[in-house]
Amino acid sequence: MDIYMMVIADELAEVAESVVEAVNQALADESIRGELIDDRSDEDPQQWRVGLRLSLNKKKWLQQPLNFLFSLCKADKIDFVVGFYEDGEAEDVCYFGHNEGKPDLFEIGTYLGLK
Repeated sequence: MDIYMMVIADELAEVAESVVEAVNQALADESIRGELIDDRSDEDPQQWRVGLRLSLNKKKWLQQPLNFLFSLCKADKIDFVVGFYEDGEAEDVCYFGHNEGKPDLFEIGTYLGLK
């Protein structure tokens, strides 16, 4: 299943670069696996898409990316939306972060339909 975890922030323009740098570093040193989402082509920062894309089939593989991204939430005071892609369409399922709180691996995995 293709899953995304994207930043949600009122001032996305202020935090996007630090998130991109942190995700790139984590991917480079293989502390997380996935693909960077970095679509900042729109003039309106609220339309930007910044985060992580993963291909997973089990809940347990969510643990590392969730812990890593939650550390960014605390540092940058941001939240993330978690969702999946189906037939080319994005479907948001839940949120975690500075305002939403610590991610629950079991809950998120269940929402995504992972085993």
